[in-house]
Amino acid sequence: MQNFSFLGNIDQEEPDTLVLRHLRHLTHLGHFDVINWISAPRLETLCLATENLFAWCFISFLRQSSPPLQKLELRGHSPGDSFEDSGMTLIPTLVHLRGLNWDYMSVEDLLIFLAENPHHVPNLQTLQLDRIRGHSYTEMLTTLGDVLWVRRSMLKTVRLTTNPSHMPLPVDPTLFQQFLADGIHIHIGVDDGPNILSQ
Repeated sequence: MQNFSFLGNIDQEEPDTLVLRHLRHLTHLGHFDVINWISAPRLETLCLATENLFAWCFISFLRQSSPPLQKLELRGHSPGDSFEDSGMTLIPTLVHLRGLNWDYMSVEDLLIFLAENPHHVPNLQTLQLDRIRGHSYTEMLTTLGDVLWVRRSMLKTVRLTTNPSHMPLPVDPTLFQQFLADGIHIHIGVDDGPNILSQ
């Protein structure tokens, strides 16, 4: 089995750890704790709904599996209060990171983590944060500039979009001109809307 989608919940209180040696792609949109009893040592793609996220479950899964994870999507919010302690330090192979429906403070925390720790997640090429919730984006965009500067040799695509019900991101295009000239594709705007940087 290489692909597995799990959309429900597990009622068993303390199941044994299930080792899925050949699993490469896992989508789990049910209760988050299920990954606490799965080991997937060859997992490359992981998509989780994080409304019921406990950072220790995520960290436990990464420690017991040590997967060569290349693509991670977290829907709902970020994996814990601190990215330093969230498990992000345990996935050096990560190439694509997507966050969906995070609040702007979680996005800001992630960007600070990426800017201040270039040795963590060193292979990151795509950063996609969609439907960001909140109204204070100025610092977040400045920090994004710091991330682009520190990771300019690896990052190829960055996408930040807000929920259509929130105000558009106040972008100063000059902040990103050098990175665009260097060939980094940057899309900033409202979800499903045009790229503010190309207007």
